[in-house]
Amino acid sequence: MVSTLLALTFLTVPDFDVFFETFSEKRAGIQVLEAQFTQRTILPDEILTTEGSLLYAQPRRIVFRTEDPQRTTLIDADRGYEYEPPIKQMTIFDLADNPETEVFFVAFEHDITQLRDLYEVTLFDIMEDDRGKQGLLIKPKADQKNPTFEEISIYLRDSDWLPYRIRIVNDPDSQLIIDFTAYQINHAPKPEKTQIFLSEGVKVIENDRVVDTVGKEGKYLPGAMHFAKEKPDTAASDTSKTPAPTTTPPAQP
Repeated sequence: MVSTLLALTFLTVPDFDVFFETFSEKRAGIQVLEAQFTQRTILPDEILTTEGSLLYAQPRRIVFRTEDPQRTTLIDADRGYEYEPPIKQMTIFDLADNPETEVFFVAFEHDITQLRDLYEVTLFDIMEDDRGKQGLLIKPKADQKNPTFEEISIYLRDSDWLPYRIRIVNDPDSQLIIDFTAYQINHAPKPEKTQIFLSEGVKVIENDRVVDTVGKEGKYLPGAMHFAKEKPDTAASDTSKTPAPTTTPPAQP
Protein backbone atom coordinates (compact mmCIF):
# COMPACT_ATOMS: atom_id res chain seq x y z
CA MET A 1 0.00 0.00 0.00
CA VAL A 2 2.75 2.43 0.97
CA SER A 3 4.58 1.79 -2.28
CA THR A 4 1.58 3.05 -4.26
CA LEU A 5 1.65 6.37 -2.41
CA LEU A 6 5.34 7.16 -2.36
CA ALA A 7 8.34 5.89 -4.28
CA LEU A 8 11.83 6.35 -2.93
CA THR A 9 14.17 7.77 -5.57
CA PHE A 10 17.86 6.84 -5.68
CA LEU A 11 19.77 9.17 -7.99
CA THR A 12 23.21 8.86 -9.48
CA VAL A 13 25.78 11.26 -8.03
CA PRO A 14 25.62 13.76 -10.94
CA ASP A 15 21.80 13.90 -10.76
CA PHE A 16 21.99 14.22 -6.99
CA ASP A 17 24.39 17.16 -7.32
CA VAL A 18 22.12 18.85 -9.86
CA PHE A 19 19.24 18.59 -7.41
CA PHE A 20 21.21 20.32 -4.68
CA GLU A 21 22.42 23.03 -7.05
CA THR A 22 18.78 23.83 -7.82
CA PHE A 23 17.93 23.52 -4.12
CA SER A 24 20.61 26.10 -3.30
CA GLU A 25 19.40 28.49 -6.02
CA LYS A 26 15.81 28.37 -4.80
CA ARG A 27 16.84 29.05 -1.20
CA ALA A 28 19.72 31.53 -1.70
CA GLY A 29 17.56 34.68 -1.63
CA ILE A 30 15.85 33.90 1.68
CA GLN A 31 17.14 36.15 4.46
CA VAL A 32 14.31 35.81 6.96
CA LEU A 33 11.01 33.97 7.17
CA GLU A 34 8.20 33.24 9.59
CA ALA A 35 5.62 30.47 9.59
CA GLN A 36 2.95 28.87 11.74
CA PHE A 37 3.10 25.19 12.58
CA THR A 38 1.07 22.37 14.05
CA GLN A 39 3.08 19.68 15.81
CA ARG A 40 1.87 16.19 16.60
CA THR A 41 3.79 13.78 18.81
CA ILE A 42 2.54 10.29 17.98
CA LEU A 43 3.01 7.72 20.74
CA PRO A 44 1.64 4.17 21.06
CA ASP A 45 -1.24 5.23 23.33
CA GLU A 46 -1.83 8.89 22.49
CA ILE A 47 -1.26 11.78 20.11
CA LEU A 48 -0.14 15.09 21.61
CA THR A 49 -0.87 18.20 19.54
CA THR A 50 0.44 21.72 19.94
CA GLU A 51 0.64 24.82 17.77
CA GLY A 52 3.28 27.47 17.47
CA SER A 53 5.32 29.84 15.38
CA LEU A 54 8.74 29.69 13.76
CA LEU A 55 11.22 32.39 12.79
CA TYR A 56 14.36 31.68 10.76
CA ALA A 57 16.96 34.34 9.94
CA GLN A 58 20.40 34.34 8.40
CA PRO A 59 23.00 33.84 9.61
CA ARG A 60 21.80 30.68 11.37
CA ARG A 61 19.21 31.73 13.92
CA ILE A 62 15.95 29.87 14.39
CA VAL A 63 13.25 30.44 17.02
CA PHE A 64 10.41 28.00 17.89
CA ARG A 65 7.56 29.18 20.12
CA THR A 66 4.70 27.03 21.44
CA GLU A 67 1.79 27.99 23.69
CA ASP A 68 0.81 24.63 25.16
CA PRO A 69 3.24 23.78 26.61
CA GLN A 70 4.50 27.37 26.87
CA ARG A 71 8.10 27.21 25.69
CA THR A 72 10.58 29.04 23.45
CA THR A 73 13.63 27.34 21.93
CA LEU A 74 16.21 29.45 20.08
CA ILE A 75 19.25 28.15 18.21
CA ASP A 76 21.87 30.75 17.31
CA ALA A 77 24.65 29.12 15.29
CA ASP A 78 26.21 26.70 17.82
CA ARG A 79 24.47 28.04 20.93
CA GLY A 80 21.06 27.02 22.22
CA TYR A 81 18.53 28.74 24.52
CA GLU A 82 15.45 27.13 26.06
CA TYR A 83 12.97 29.22 28.04
CA GLU A 84 10.18 27.69 30.11
CA PRO A 85 8.01 30.50 31.56
CA PRO A 86 5.98 28.28 33.94
CA ILE A 87 9.11 27.41 35.92
CA LYS A 88 10.87 30.77 35.30
CA GLN A 89 13.98 29.17 33.89
CA MET A 90 16.22 29.83 30.88
CA THR A 91 18.84 27.22 30.01
CA ILE A 92 21.76 28.10 27.74
CA PHE A 93 23.72 25.24 26.20
CA ASP A 94 26.63 24.77 23.82
CA LEU A 95 26.00 23.00 20.50
CA ALA A 96 29.55 23.19 19.15
CA ASP A 97 30.70 19.94 17.54
CA ASN A 98 27.17 18.54 17.75
CA PRO A 99 26.26 17.19 14.29
CA GLU A 100 22.55 17.39 15.08
CA THR A 101 22.78 21.19 15.01
CA GLU A 102 22.77 20.90 11.21
CA VAL A 103 19.39 19.18 11.32
CA PHE A 104 17.82 22.29 12.89
CA PHE A 105 18.80 24.39 9.89
CA VAL A 106 18.57 22.06 6.90
CA ALA A 107 14.87 22.73 6.38
CA PHE A 108 15.48 26.43 5.72
CA GLU A 109 19.10 27.03 4.66
CA HIS A 110 20.34 26.96 1.09
CA ASP A 111 23.67 25.15 1.66
CA ILE A 112 23.42 21.67 3.15
CA THR A 113 26.90 20.47 2.19
CA GLN A 114 27.87 19.85 5.80
CA LEU A 115 24.69 17.90 6.42
CA ARG A 116 25.57 15.58 3.54
CA ASP A 117 28.98 15.02 5.14
CA LEU A 118 27.41 14.10 8.48
CA TYR A 119 24.32 12.11 7.45
CA GLU A 120 23.01 9.81 4.75
CA VAL A 121 20.81 12.05 2.59
CA THR A 122 18.62 10.66 -0.20
CA LEU A 123 15.67 11.96 -2.19
CA PHE A 124 12.15 10.64 -2.43
CA ASP A 125 9.18 11.40 -4.68
CA ILE A 126 5.83 12.25 -3.11
CA MET A 127 2.62 11.14 -4.79
CA GLU A 128 -0.90 12.53 -4.37
CA ASP A 129 0.00 15.83 -2.68
CA ASP A 130 -0.22 18.98 -4.79
CA ARG A 131 1.90 21.06 -2.39
CA GLY A 132 5.12 19.34 -3.41
CA LYS A 133 6.46 16.29 -5.18
CA GLN A 134 9.96 15.88 -3.71
CA GLY A 135 11.51 15.41 -0.31
CA LEU A 136 14.72 14.74 1.57
CA LEU A 137 15.27 11.66 3.71
CA ILE A 138 17.98 12.00 6.38
CA LYS A 139 19.42 9.08 8.35
CA PRO A 140 22.37 8.82 10.76
CA LYS A 141 25.43 7.18 9.25
CA ALA A 142 26.23 3.68 10.41
CA ASP A 143 29.23 4.84 12.45
CA GLN A 144 27.39 7.68 14.23
CA LYS A 145 27.31 7.14 17.98
CA ASN A 146 24.04 7.39 19.92
CA PRO A 147 21.89 9.19 17.35
CA THR A 148 18.70 10.69 18.77
CA PHE A 149 16.55 9.86 15.75
CA GLU A 150 16.15 7.05 13.22
CA GLU A 151 15.20 9.20 10.24
CA ILE A 152 13.88 12.61 9.26
CA SER A 153 11.72 13.24 6.18
CA ILE A 154 11.42 16.81 4.86
CA TYR A 155 8.54 17.35 2.40
CA LEU A 156 9.34 20.26 0.05
CA ARG A 157 6.96 22.74 -1.57
CA ASP A 158 7.31 22.89 -5.36
CA SER A 159 7.38 26.71 -5.41
CA ASP A 160 10.48 27.32 -3.28
CA TRP A 161 11.44 23.96 -1.75
CA LEU A 162 10.66 25.17 1.74
CA PRO A 163 9.16 22.44 3.94
CA TYR A 164 5.43 21.97 4.25
CA ARG A 165 5.97 18.98 6.53
CA ILE A 166 8.78 17.47 8.61
CA ARG A 167 8.45 13.94 9.96
CA ILE A 168 10.89 12.77 12.64
CA VAL A 169 11.02 9.11 13.64
CA ASN A 170 12.63 8.98 17.07
CA ASP A 171 12.29 5.22 17.56
CA PRO A 172 9.88 2.46 16.45
CA ASP A 173 7.26 3.65 18.97
CA SER A 174 7.31 7.42 18.56
CA GLN A 175 7.40 10.03 15.84
CA LEU A 176 6.91 13.75 15.46
CA ILE A 177 5.06 15.39 12.53
CA ILE A 178 5.27 19.16 12.02
CA ASP A 179 3.09 20.85 9.37
CA PHE A 180 3.93 24.41 8.29
CA THR A 181 1.55 27.07 6.93
CA ALA A 182 1.27 30.86 6.54
CA TYR A 183 4.83 31.54 5.39
CA GLN A 184 6.08 35.14 5.27
CA ILE A 185 9.37 35.52 3.42
CA ASN A 186 11.87 38.42 3.37
CA HIS A 187 9.67 40.78 5.36
CA ALA A 188 10.92 42.89 8.30
CA PRO A 189 9.88 41.30 11.61
CA LYS A 190 10.35 43.31 14.77
CA PRO A 191 13.87 42.75 16.21
CA GLU A 192 12.44 41.37 19.47
CA LYS A 193 10.92 38.49 17.51
CA THR A 194 14.48 37.24 17.01
CA GLN A 195 15.00 37.12 20.80
CA ILE A 196 13.50 35.66 23.95
CA PHE A 197 12.05 38.04 26.54
CA LEU A 198 12.67 36.94 30.12
CA SER A 199 10.36 38.25 32.83
CA GLU A 200 11.36 39.24 36.35
CA GLY A 201 12.66 36.43 38.50
CA VAL A 202 13.74 34.10 35.70
CA LYS A 203 16.90 32.18 36.53
CA VAL A 204 19.44 31.92 33.71
CA ILE A 205 21.39 28.65 33.83
CA GLU A 206 24.56 28.11 31.80
CA ASN A 207 26.79 25.05 32.08
CA ASP A 208 24.67 23.78 35.00
CA ARG A 209 25.26 26.98 36.96
CA VAL A 210 22.90 29.89 37.71
CA VAL A 211 24.59 32.91 36.11
CA ASP A 212 21.81 35.49 36.45
CA THR A 213 18.40 36.21 37.95
CA VAL A 214 16.40 38.68 35.84
CA GLY A 215 15.44 41.97 37.48
CA LYS A 216 12.08 43.73 37.45
CA GLU A 217 12.70 45.40 34.09
CA GLY A 218 12.99 42.03 32.31
CA LYS A 219 15.64 41.09 29.78
CA TYR A 220 16.02 40.06 26.12
CA LEU A 221 18.45 37.34 25.03
CA PRO A 222 20.45 36.96 22.80
CA GLY A 223 21.25 40.17 20.86
CA ALA A 224 18.57 41.40 18.44
CA MET A 225 18.73 41.02 14.65
CA HIS A 226 17.55 43.83 12.37
CA PHE A 227 16.20 43.63 8.81
CA ALA A 228 15.72 46.14 6.00
CA LYS A 229 12.07 46.67 5.16
CA GLU A 230 11.07 44.74 2.07
CA LYS A 231 7.74 43.81 0.59
CA PRO A 232 6.71 40.42 2.04
CA ASP A 233 6.52 37.52 -0.38
CA THR A 234 2.76 37.19 -0.09
CA ALA A 235 2.70 34.66 -2.93
CA ALA A 236 4.53 32.30 -0.62
CA SER A 237 1.93 32.60 2.14
CA ASP A 238 -0.37 29.68 2.70
CA THR A 239 -3.17 29.93 5.23
CA SER A 240 -4.99 26.80 4.16
CA LYS A 241 -5.69 24.06 6.67
CA THR A 242 -3.08 21.32 6.62
CA PRO A 243 -4.38 17.81 5.92
CA ALA A 244 -3.26 14.78 7.86
CA PRO A 245 -0.19 12.93 6.53
CA THR A 246 -0.98 10.64 3.66
CA THR A 247 2.51 9.46 2.73
CA THR A 248 5.40 7.88 4.59
CA PRO A 249 8.89 7.20 3.23
CA PRO A 250 9.45 3.45 3.18
CA ALA A 251 12.34 1.88 4.96
CA GLN A 252 15.43 1.55 2.81
CA PRO A 253 16.65 -1.91 2.04
